Amino acid sequence: MGWTALFAIAFSLSLDAFAVATIAGTTLDVPSLRQRLRLSFHFAAFEAMMLTGGWYLGSFIVRLLHGMEAWVAFALLALVGGNIVRNALRNVKGERRKIDPTRGWELVFLCVASSLDALAVGISLAMVKFPILRSALVVGVVGFGMTLLGVELGRKIGTIWGRRCELIGGIVLIFMGLYFLWPVVRTLRF
Repeated sequence: MGWTALFAIAFSLSLDAFAVATIAGTTLDVPSLRQRLRLSFHFAAFEAMMLTGGWYLGSFIVRLLHGMEAWVAFALLALVGGNIVRNALRNVKGERRKIDPTRGWELVFLCVASSLDALAVGISLAMVKFPILRSALVVGVVGFGMTLLGVELGRKIGTIWGRRCELIGGIVLIFMGLYFLWPVVRTLRF
């Protein structure tokens, strides 16, 4: 596997971070440079760490989390999305609490939820004996750039559409969680 394949993998892994960062950008009035860099750094670091963790732990992780990855991603995204929706609905009543998705548990949940797929990719890279240091570095750099781009896009969308974006963003996060969960639920037999 060469550089082209590695960049394709990094780009595909960063799409979740891009989508979540876009939604985060809509929830912030005007994201500061510090908030943008903090979100981008954490998303990139989690992507690289999950990729590396998957590479080192190999098939043990597959057995440990077998079938649970989608449930974990759904739970984390639904939790954060539900919190954003609740906050947006409070806005109508005038009792709005400011949510900063670049801090605290919201940041941790978003980072973990958007980087779970990197764990599986890391396991795959270990099986084909692809060098992890180069892979983690490329995935981290691409993830950082895509997250910065997502926050900026979200900020512009939020400026144009106003606070309705926060409600839509929370709903989108919940649907992203359902999207991850759908293949698992589809295979269940009742």
